[in-house]
Amino acid sequence: YNLPCMDKGEIRNLVLLGVLKRTPSHPYNLRKQVNKLAELTGWKIESIYYPLRILEKHGFIRGQVSHTGKRRRRTYKITQRGCKEFQRLINRSLLYLERPTFNIDLCLYFLDQVHYRHRAGVRRVLALRRLSRH
Repeated sequence: YNLPCMDKGEIRNLVLLGVLKRTPSHPYNLRKQVNKLAELTGWKIESIYYPLRILEKHGFIRGQVSHTGKRRRRTYKITQRGCKEFQRLINRSLLYLERPTFNIDLCLYFLDQVHYRHRAGVRRVLALRRLSRH
């Protein structure tokens, strides 16, 4: 496979959709989780709101407002369309092994989110990693 490197927008979408696929979250927690992954992605986020608006505009996530006392809180969850986009991005990422800052470890971080039909790609990647260590 000779795929071009994933661009920053695709990396951003993969990370945010993967985190939201695990559990719905509000922007503050999302930002914390994304920044924990910065070592794997090379991408640290300052403002989470713009990327969330883009994902919501494309129908990949849906925000829902709840009220706790006087406080308003918006929680985001992934949509079915977002799950399909996540699968597309994670599969593409599994096939592209050479990246300067976005390495295969991020794919392995979201391994529990990979659809069982695509686990063969994961086994291929793990075998390649074992071979590269020898």
